[in-house]
Amino acid sequence: MNAKAFAIAILIFTVPMGANAQETCTFQEEGANNCARFVGCINEGETLFKGTSRGWENGTLYGETTTGVVCTGSWTYDGVIDKGEGSFACDDGESASINFFARGESTQAITGVAITNTGKRLRIWGSTDLSAFFAERFPDSPVPGQTYKCGDTWIPLPVEFPDQIKTE
Repeated sequence: MNAKAFAIAILIFTVPMGANAQETCTFQEEGANNCARFVGCINEGETLFKGTSRGWENGTLYGETTTGVVCTGSWTYDGVIDKGEGSFACDDGESASINFFARGESTQAITGVAITNTGKRLRIWGSTDLSAFFAERFPDSPVPGQTYKCGDTWIPLPVEFPDQIKTE
C-alpha cells in the first residue's frame, strides 16, 4: 500500500457506546470502520489527551484529556494534495481546526498541529502502530517506542485508548 493510502487508513468512522479501543480498533484498508489510535498534547504537555479515529477518506475523532474532558470531531483527507484537515470540540469549550500530514519512514503516521480557540498550541500523532512510529520519531527516548515528547517532557504511551462507538 502506498504512503498516501496508508495515511488515509490512519485517520478514522464511528461504530456500541462504551466499547474500548483495544477491543474494536483495527486496521481495515479502505473501510469506514478503519481505526487508529492517537495521542497529543496542548501547550507542550500542559494537557495530554488520547483517543481513536475512525474512517478512511473522512471520519471521526473521539478523545479524552488526562483531566477527563471529552473531545469529539471529524476529519477529511485529500490524497491528491497529501493533506488533511479536521476539527474538534471539547465539553469544556476548547475547540480547534487541525491541519495534518502523513509522516514516518517505515511506519506511517499522521501528525497534526493547531491553535485552539483559546490560543493554546496543540500537537497530535495518530497511527495504527504508535509504538513503532515513536521508536522511529524519538530514537533518543528513554524507552524507545513507549514514550513521546511534548516540549522537554517524555510522556509514556498510553496502554488503553478511549473509543466512542455508536449504534444505529
